[in-house]
Amino acid sequence: MLNMAKSLAAGGAEVHMFALNTRKHFLPPDMFPTSLRDALHFNCETIDTRVTIQGAMRNLFTSGSYNVIRFYSREVELRLIKILEEEQFDVVQLETLFTSPYISTIRKHSKASICLRAHNAEHIIWERLAASDKNIFRKKYLKFLSARLKKVELEVLNEIDFLVPITTVDERIFRQMGYTKPALSLPLGVDLNDYPYKPPSEKELSLFILDPWIGFPM
Repeated sequence: MLNMAKSLAAGGAEVHMFALNTRKHFLPPDMFPTSLRDALHFNCETIDTRVTIQGAMRNLFTSGSYNVIRFYSREVELRLIKILEEEQFDVVQLETLFTSPYISTIRKHSKASICLRAHNAEHIIWERLAASDKNIFRKKYLKFLSARLKKVELEVLNEIDFLVPITTVDERIFRQMGYTKPALSLPLGVDLNDYPYKPPSEKELSLFILDPWIGFPM
């Protein structure tokens, strides 16, 4: 996400980055480098996205996805409204499906086109988790979550103006789900300055992979 924002800014775009600062991965705003704060007009708002039994139980009696609604907070929405009313944007880019609870707010307070940077076809991940789980009760709940997530994913695909998935595989999945609007598959980017070139070693290399998903259905 940061590399894409930096690349857009380097390409001449005026970029404003608004981050959800979750308690799980909390970073004090003053630790964000000043140079990037200036280049990206960085803002953030603290949000508690922790999974709770109470929240999961309440969600059973609603139609929303618990995976997604945990990323909504009134404080974040108010901060977003303030930004949208103070600035005029051509495009608002949503990073992942989990920022989709704010689409209606964006539509109400901005004329910008909405782009979804889809990091995954999210419901597929949860379908695979359900398929691999041996606990029958957990399997049923994971199936429930994946079905809810797929429903939200379908709704969001109908609400956005442009889709930027990371892989062509995900783009194909979204197309099969019925998405017909413009899309551009754009792989994960890296800043090559962070990875200086090193000549290949003549020593034969070996690789060991510790994989917790042996037998995972693909």
